[in-house]
Amino acid sequence: MPYIAFLRQIMLEYLWMNKTVYENRALYLGVLINLFSGGLGFAFYFMTKFTSLLLDGLVSAILCFSTITSLIVLHYSRKKSSDKYPLGRYAIENLFMVFRSLMLLVTIVFTLYEGTSTIVSFYSGSLIGSEENYTIELVIYGISMIVSCFAITFIYSHYSKKVGGSMILSLEIKASIYDGLVTLFAISSLLIFSHVSFLAFLKDIGDAITTIILSLIYLVSPIKELISQFKILTDKRRDEATEEEIYEFMKKTFPKFVVHDIYYSDSGQLQSIYISMTTDCEFTNKALQKEFSKIQKSLKKAYPPCKVYLLYTDKPIHAL
Repeated sequence: MPYIAFLRQIMLEYLWMNKTVYENRALYLGVLINLFSGGLGFAFYFMTKFTSLLLDGLVSAILCFSTITSLIVLHYSRKKSSDKYPLGRYAIENLFMVFRSLMLLVTIVFTLYEGTSTIVSFYSGSLIGSEENYTIELVIYGISMIVSCFAITFIYSHYSKKVGGSMILSLEIKASIYDGLVTLFAISSLLIFSHVSFLAFLKDIGDAITTIILSLIYLVSPIKELISQFKILTDKRRDEATEEEIYEFMKKTFPKFVVHDIYYSDSGQLQSIYISMTTDCEFTNKALQKEFSKIQKSLKKAYPPCKVYLLYTDKPIHAL
């Protein structure tokens, strides 16, 4: 049995290392593509002076910077638990997500201000419109950015399948698809304001209107992320569905025990399960420890990777 447990541990470590390598490889490629997208956004902004393209470039640049930072964060957070970090260093991932969300918020507020200022200047008569047509440039930019988003989505999907699914890469895939759709909307809006006759009177502020709409669309993501991360960092109960699943699992698999309370905590890539429970069965101290060990192994297998804390009490967790 010790030999089998040793082989199992070696296999798990190999799979974890393999997953880390593929995730890092995908993120490195993502950095390069986001760097290209950010540079493209800035280049076309300086060419056309469209603030909406500046916003698109800034978001790509932030994603590039945050991906580089996330590689460092992932390396640090994956270090083994120690005396100083008994629950591991996973919470640093949550702090990083807060930092990235705040960066996006600052960028969005800046572009909202720019768009609003342009509209105010237009109605006050101090805005001088441009007669230049940037249709070809916008089409080239739009195609280039959408191809970049497609490339990131393909790369992340490819490596995610290799590791049997990855939460990090899944989030990046969603962000890439979202970014591509927003870019498509931005280019379409600019072209519509430039070429649809009954909107000709808004041509000079078409970019400003597009910028404000884009900013409001982008605003949803960092606000939702901040709310989510603050709930995590303050340990607020937020996943009652999973707690109900664990309760049903315990009731079915270990009917000898009465579960009084369950708290499921998700921080970074670490899941922690706290269960307060008692039993009417007569167990010796050694037998009870053996039962607890069975429960921990079963829960770790069902919810990997997780830490399981079993508390022998009839009190709810918050009352301990």
